[in-house]
Amino acid sequence: MGSQLTINDECLAPEKYVYVKYKGPDSWAVSEAIASSLKPYFHVSTSGLCETRLNWDLSGNPITWYNTWWVKKDVTKYTRLWFFILTQGHKDKATGEGEFSLRINGEVRTEFAGWGIFLKPVWYLYSYLLYDRLRQKQIQRCRSMIDQFRNLIKERFNLAATKAPSVGGVYG
Repeated sequence: MGSQLTINDECLAPEKYVYVKYKGPDSWAVSEAIASSLKPYFHVSTSGLCETRLNWDLSGNPITWYNTWWVKKDVTKYTRLWFFILTQGHKDKATGEGEFSLRINGEVRTEFAGWGIFLKPVWYLYSYLLYDRLRQKQIQRCRSMIDQFRNLIKERFNLAATKAPSVGGVYG
């Protein structure tokens, strides 16, 4: 009898998302900037990255779009960092002026599989001795990567970079 233990930790708790909002020229460039920077920034291969949706409406004025990605970054044999990125916005056909909003969130997912009767005691021992400190480091790493990616996008659009408070502070 096999069983699986999955632990999901949100990286930005108590907040769920990090946002960036922009209003100005060439707002569609956010999707282009994200698409070109995901693989090099997160250091993932093509299998660790997916553009799950691109809705683009050229029929009206303004032109609107909605775009989503996920990134899966392996940390250990059992743990992966997952990042979910969403952009939506519009721009005027004639002037190119528009706005976008960017939303980012992340999770640390840990999965163990094995024999059910042995899995729980082994998990408790592993958690007590090692995993709790390691988990906090992975959550902090995930949070830091989200913050740095947000600042990368802000830099591209000449917005002020955001300094994130410490782990114990409110994040946003």
